[in-house]
Amino acid sequence: MSVHDFLFTYSVSSIGHDDAKAKAVRDKIAEISIEAWEKLVNVETTFVGKIKLSAIGEYHQREEAEGIIKHVLEGIVKQLDNSRHRQTEINVALMVEGLGAAMEFEV
Repeated sequence: MSVHDFLFTYSVSSIGHDDAKAKAVRDKIAEISIEAWEKLVNVETTFVGKIKLSAIGEYHQREEAEGIIKHVLEGIVKQLDNSRHRQTEINVALMVEGLGAAMEFEV
């Protein structure tokens, strides 16, 4: 297992016209409290911290890191946007120490 510094930033958008749902998701993300993760105070939608990866090789570690962030954010979306047709989307940029270029993905 290896521990890496990371930075991720996100943007929450409404699909359709439910801006209140997007705001609720955005506010809940801001409340994330995970050991070794810190929300930056002056950059509203950015977290930094440490992430533990057990995968071997850069490709698999990148996949694992993305999966960890997706899992956390998907839990929030399921909690707040549980309608049959999702009303929000989250765009994420993630950088992990030692794992190359930034990763971009959608939740």
